[in-house]
Amino acid sequence: MLRPFTPSFALASLLVGLTATAQAAPAGRSLVLMGKAGESPLIYLAPGVVTMIRLDARLIPESVQVEGRARFAVVEVGEQSVTLSPAVALGPGERLALRVTYREGSPASVVFLLTGQPGTVDGLVNVSRPQQTFEACRVELSATRERCEAQAKELEALKARPAALSPAVVALAGFVNDKGMRGEGFENACFEARGGELRPVVCWGLGGQRGAWLSSK
Repeated sequence: MLRPFTPSFALASLLVGLTATAQAAPAGRSLVLMGKAGESPLIYLAPGVVTMIRLDARLIPESVQVEGRARFAVVEVGEQSVTLSPAVALGPGERLALRVTYREGSPASVVFLLTGQPGTVDGLVNVSRPQQTFEACRVELSATRERCEAQAKELEALKARPAALSPAVVALAGFVNDKGMRGEGFENACFEARGGELRPVVCWGLGGQRGAWLSSK
């Protein structure tokens, strides 16, 4: 005997179907980066399976480096994710490096090791970094301030040095342009100059946008 179709029965069937779908959807694997030296989490890949590495902060797209790039059918970089799929299977002993750099925060970068394992594959990997404590932020700010103060002192020391003839001074003085260094003879004025018993033998000069240098010997 056929059961008559009723709206309540259809709604119940729909809810059961949605519940089953939600339970079947993979939640992904979670990784928490601690910023330790040599920390390189493993990511398991397999051909025909797209693996997304989802980060908790924005990354620098041009900084993403994938070792053995030619072996991957899919390499896509988003603002907070890297999507991969190898063209051929990776062996259990293989470790291909994936380097990612964040725009800000600590640790600043991380290296994932891409590998293969029969029966194991990551569809979604959620990567997060621990929240920085107030003390950690204070230490980082203090270190940054010390670097800025040291650079300011170094700049003041350079400014206090007496001017000396050097390639840097010549360039900053405007004596060098895209065509090289401009030289010009000042023989007449030079030879006419009087300096006691000394008389010049060779005269030459350099001209620039902000002045000129004369030299004789």
